[in-house]
Amino acid sequence: MLPRTQQLIILILGLCLTGFLAWRAGWPGSSAPTTLPTLPYSFVAIQGAVPQPGVRVFPAPPTVATVWQAAGGQGEISDGSHPLRSGSKLTVASDGGVTIEAMPGPDLITLSVALDLNRASTADLEAVPGLGPVLATRIVEFRKAHGPFLASSDLLQIKGIGPKLLEKIRPYVVIIAETAPMDSEQQTDPESDPSN
Repeated sequence: MLPRTQQLIILILGLCLTGFLAWRAGWPGSSAPTTLPTLPYSFVAIQGAVPQPGVRVFPAPPTVATVWQAAGGQGEISDGSHPLRSGSKLTVASDGGVTIEAMPGPDLITLSVALDLNRASTADLEAVPGLGPVLATRIVEFRKAHGPFLASSDLLQIKGIGPKLLEKIRPYVVIIAETAPMDSEQQTDPESDPSN
């Protein structure tokens, strides 16, 4: 049996954790963050045949070669001059080939990087506060049936998403031009741009 002081500390920590989780989930009576903080950094994950895998932070959008070198890579790498946007994930094959894709949704949200509505999977969208498996599935199914989203307000066409929920999730999602490759510069959704 733990001493009474330790039991009290565990109880207080448990209550704090429960309150934080309720706040993140947006339970009634709690207020989730209204915007993702804008960070002046680019986050890129690198994995596979690399000396030091993990997430790297850069002061500006890096190239494949910059990420490769930051992870301890030596010499040339394929597509080295290719620019990357924040939230990219590189997988380096043993032959030096590179695959570029988006980091998983929970990682992006944790790093304050908005998810691309036109590429996010159901699992990615479930990481957005206020969306659960049902709404995440509806978003992906709507996108498959009607094509890419042109603005975040297109989400209002999905059953279960009203103006209030849209405002709650808008900071966590972005529209990136359909013609832009996964690793191009991130574009902001014009509707979520405060200057408009």
